[in-house]
Amino acid sequence: MTRDELMRRLAALRQAQVGGRRAPHKPLLVLWLLGRFAATGRTHVELLPARPGVPEQAVRLLMDQHFTPALEPVIREAVGLDPAVLGGVTDLAVGRGRRKRRAGFTEEVLAAYAYACAFCGFDGALGRHPVGLEAAHVRWHSQDGPDEVANGLALCALHHTLFDAGVLGLRPDLRIQVSPVYVARSEAGRAVDALRGRPVAAPRPGRPGPAPVHVEWHARQVYKGAGAGAA
Repeated sequence: MTRDELMRRLAALRQAQVGGRRAPHKPLLVLWLLGRFAATGRTHVELLPARPGVPEQAVRLLMDQHFTPALEPVIREAVGLDPAVLGGVTDLAVGRGRRKRRAGFTEEVLAAYAYACAFCGFDGALGRHPVGLEAAHVRWHSQDGPDEVANGLALCALHHTLFDAGVLGLRPDLRIQVSPVYVARSEAGRAVDALRGRPVAAPRPGRPGPAPVHVEWHARQVYKGAGAGAA
């Protein structure tokens, strides 16, 4: 199998749905195989052309198409992919076109929320530069979420990760939900529970809050509500 053939097949990989929710078992299995390849130089299936750069391109394509950046370190560690495997990939113009992130999205979202986390109010800065604040997509960019303020929230790095992992969610009235699956022993960990029922900070006048259609998508596809597994 050539590099181009592999990338086309990976780009066409369809994601299953179980009960109307995303079930990313196929891309996760392929990432696990890539982790085995990175660790041993071989896999249980003849999948990868033994050429430098191909595994890295395959990992980058799957991460971009099926997941969100905040989850990348967690997935990478779980499947045994060293961070270096994801570096140096620039050419992915094969198969289905990748939708580029719109320049300016991050700055527009952070400015809309006055450079403070919409969940906890964290507004740290290093001099004049915000630190530990990120622009989160409510509907993931990889899942056709638009790069618009109405699909964004300014969140601190911790709450961004928890939001993308489904620990935190939004009710239709824009109050914060905390997954019943979430548990914590430390005082710091239990501070997340204190967010339950708290209203999300409103954006500055003239800027839209999260659109209901994106809130509903996150609640259905990401948030781990009652009966959801921890995986």
